[in-house]
Amino acid sequence: MRAELKKLTSLRSTWVYVVLLTGSLYGPAVLMSFLNSDPEATFGWGDTTLGGMIFLLVLLIFAASSTAGDINDRMVAHSFLTQRHRSQWLLAKAALIVIVAEVSYWIGIAISAVVLHFSLEGQWTGGGTYDLWIYALFLPVYALMAVGLAGLTRSKIMGSGIPMVLFLVIEPLLAAAAQHLEWVKYIYYAMPGTRLSDLTQWHALEAQGDDVLDAVGLMTTPAQSAIVILAWGALLFGVAILANNRRDTR
Repeated sequence: MRAELKKLTSLRSTWVYVVLLTGSLYGPAVLMSFLNSDPEATFGWGDTTLGGMIFLLVLLIFAASSTAGDINDRMVAHSFLTQRHRSQWLLAKAALIVIVAEVSYWIGIAISAVVLHFSLEGQWTGGGTYDLWIYALFLPVYALMAVGLAGLTRSKIMGSGIPMVLFLVIEPLLAAAAQHLEWVKYIYYAMPGTRLSDLTQWHALEAQGDDVLDAVGLMTTPAQSAIVILAWGALLFGVAILANNRRDTR
């Protein structure tokens, strides 16, 4: 863990990603604050997570590039020779990426809250923190997915590109097809990207007193969404651990 920490903090790219991660959260808050001209507007904790999906995409790139970079640069060879278990470096890498993600997330949230609290127009009302905790709990799982894919494919592009194509291209196509084909719904329900949106949107619709599943036909329950996300994280990271234990450094 100490070696991975020293390696990660010594890279300039790590700090660039930290800036991008925090900025993806407070950037929308700054824009909202400066562009708002309505003195009756209200801001709350839910507004601090408007950049949550941007944060997720940056996190995927960071996790994949950091993991695959170590493999491609043969940095893992030293770990294999000096550590008792071959999986130690990957576990340490994943743990540190999760820590960086969480620290960056809460820094971004704090800055967003301060910006909105002291907005020139509008007022801060606080409100519920449901979205805040949903992102905090599940963003690390997506980081594990990217680490797992990068460890499995040994490619920065594949590690971050596959999730992005899945989330931004394949899942919307499946959602459109599921409107007409019943069996496609079950494939769509097993996709991890939209499940994060389901977790946040469910609470918002439920608070309005709507019958959530009737209002949004393709939405899954919070329990179902959580199971899908956790299953993907465990599967991809677990397979990466197995592949890492069996493969050579080349």
